[in-house]
Amino acid sequence: MKTKNVLMLCNSYYPLLGGEKYYQKVAEKLAEIGYKVTVWTPRKDKSHDKAERVNGVSIQRFESRGLLGIWSFMARNIGKIISADIIHGFDFNTILFWYFPFRIIFWHKPVFVTFLGHEGIFPIPEKIILTRKLTELITWGNICGGHYIKKWYSTAPDYIVYGGCEKPKIERPAPSEASAVFIGRIQKDSGISEYIKAVCILNERGVKMKMDIFGNIKDKQLYDDLQKIILDKGLHVKYCGIADNTEETIQRYRYAFLSACLANLEAMICKRLIFSIYSNPLKKDYLEMVPGAKEMTEIAGEPEMLAEKIIYHIDHPETDNAMVKNAYEYANAQTWENAARKHKLLFDKTKPQIKLVEVLKTSGKLMRAQIRDRIIK
Repeated sequence: MKTKNVLMLCNSYYPLLGGEKYYQKVAEKLAEIGYKVTVWTPRKDKSHDKAERVNGVSIQRFESRGLLGIWSFMARNIGKIISADIIHGFDFNTILFWYFPFRIIFWHKPVFVTFLGHEGIFPIPEKIILTRKLTELITWGNICGGHYIKKWYSTAPDYIVYGGCEKPKIERPAPSEASAVFIGRIQKDSGISEYIKAVCILNERGVKMKMDIFGNIKDKQLYDDLQKIILDKGLHVKYCGIADNTEETIQRYRYAFLSACLANLEAMICKRLIFSIYSNPLKKDYLEMVPGAKEMTEIAGEPEMLAEKIIYHIDHPETDNAMVKNAYEYANAQTWENAARKHKLLFDKTKPQIKLVEVLKTSGKLMRAQIRDRIIK
């Protein structure tokens, strides 16, 4: 059987940390099962090589200077597009914007997309929903990172995945002290403000909670404001930079303050109880539509409720066990091999009938939505 060439388009990739882990693990597992995988991604750090091979995956990094720069890179490397049996994009912009001219030129070449995450904007602007819908319409099929995407973006997924995880090399018992770790970006939609407010409430009620924060500072003003609250309230909260190893970091704490599916899986496989928080109905569904979520994770809609749940678990440590057990069993089934297998199933899909009329209608709606936004601004 001929080895299939897969050209993957990613907004970011190894060695960057975060959601990039999903792209990397799926690419590497596909390489393991026999695909020839090439990744095209922006060179976001001058220290990163322009070309290298990592764990069976060929990586080419291009200098990102807007769409013209990306199209120029692709045109210079058009031989890779021609030789690719499959084009796969992670998130809509890689297909609808980066690859769009070549989608027209190579109309009969199989092209797929994986929709991961959300934009952190609520209510969702109409143009974002239409952009995702148009991407869906011009591809052969898609994978969605969660059931909520179907509900909120009207996407019809071929498959749904929640990422993957690996068991830690060394399993450590949870410490007895009331401690928690937050891993994520320091920005408004990550829930970091709400977690710190909950720690404030605990502090006011005489419950001393140690909280360490790991992640990129995306909003410097927010970071400064939170540091002021931490200092003024005398909280035992500290920013610790970027976590080198997520699993090892999580295991140093009793609880995990996490509200992202991939990070949640990593805490589950480490047997740590997760407290998640949401600030709008979209994030609520993002968390609660995970199969069995309420039996595995404590989910709250406001800091006061979160604080109450934390106090309950501190006072009743025996109640942790059932939720941690459910979460571990769930995470243990979410392997990277399974995530890659769903991509393989997607790639085996036969060409659908592209609905050109619907493509044109959606394109027209998108143009009108963009014009309205500009007029309003």
